[in-house]
Amino acid sequence: VFSSSFASPFLSRARGRRDGHCLSIISVAMEQQQQQQQRLICLVGLPGSGKSHFASLLSAGGYIRVCQDELGSSRQRCVEAAARALRAGDSPVIDRCNYDAGQRALWARLAAEAGVPAVALELTPPVQVCVSRAAARVAHPTLRPEAAEAVIRRFAAEFQATHEGEGFARVLRLTGDEDADGAVALVGPAPAAVARPDLAAWNP
Repeated sequence: VFSSSFASPFLSRARGRRDGHCLSIISVAMEQQQQQQQRLICLVGLPGSGKSHFASLLSAGGYIRVCQDELGSSRQRCVEAAARALRAGDSPVIDRCNYDAGQRALWARLAAEAGVPAVALELTPPVQVCVSRAAARVAHPTLRPEAAEAVIRRFAAEFQATHEGEGFARVLRLTGDEDADGAVALVGPAPAAVARPDLAAWNP
């Protein structure tokens, strides 16, 4: 099951109208506008929650995957890669745990400084499912199978749910792999890249 929340003054005003056709037109127009916008996707979830699987699905749709596990466990390299993607007019998807508001604030701020919306995708399968997946992985670059359970349970104890008040235009929550295709369809394909010369000197 996946759910979404999206703050919109237009829809808030439209809810009071009896004209369902008008509301439908507004909803469709807004959805189309959102899918045409460059954006930053911030994945949120424990190790083994399916973030990399989801990021791969989005990458196939044109998003630029920024994976901390593949960048030497360096958050700064992730920031630099995401900033390059935004400057090029691409839409990055941040593939790291981002399990508390402090970590997510960096990506919301990066998107705001680039003038694009940030969307959070929170993956929350049961903790034991995450542990089982991580323990079964072979040659993972940062998390050894024998250490997986301790690390995941520590992260789970510190996990904070995501809210729009953190600076996200939209928050999607997924509870299992079966939701991935539906959520990908809701997010939509990445917009065509248009270079951003106005951000050429921007260095977060």
